[in-house]
Amino acid sequence: MLCYDLADADEIDRFFDETMIELSHDPRMWVFFKSTTGMTVAADYIEFPAAYHVTTLFYKGRELTEVIQTELDSSNHYWRAETGTPIVYTKDLIDNRRFRIYPKDSGAYVAGDITYLYAAATTSNIPEILEVPLALFILAREFSRESNHRDTAFSQACNKLGNEILEMVA
Repeated sequence: MLCYDLADADEIDRFFDETMIELSHDPRMWVFFKSTTGMTVAADYIEFPAAYHVTTLFYKGRELTEVIQTELDSSNHYWRAETGTPIVYTKDLIDNRRFRIYPKDSGAYVAGDITYLYAAATTSNIPEILEVPLALFILAREFSRESNHRDTAFSQACNKLGNEILEMVA
């Protein structure tokens, strides 16, 4: 609405999605949730949506400790194949959205076995007080891209004002 029909609707949707993912990694925008859904459980890892910043994992109500893969590699070269009651988790070295639980449960994971706390900024949970900074960040993207209404000074002003408001309210 702030672009007065200058923005391409498809681009605004893309800018919104990109801004939401970027802001979901900014602690000033975190709104915490607890969930057992929204993840993909594969044979070797659990994968979370890109917009989630997972802070804590639980297995059957017990909090798992985070360790780094080099610790697991140095203690047991075959840790990925071991089964038992999970006690720790590690983030994948290549993809930060993937988590490995050690040891793997010998059975299949069922709904409710794995619970997690995560922070996210999504369309459904943005507090009203953060809507203005979000709109300003989207405007900054829209007016910085190559188009017939490109305005670098306005884009920079939107970005600066968005950050200043975010600092005041977050």
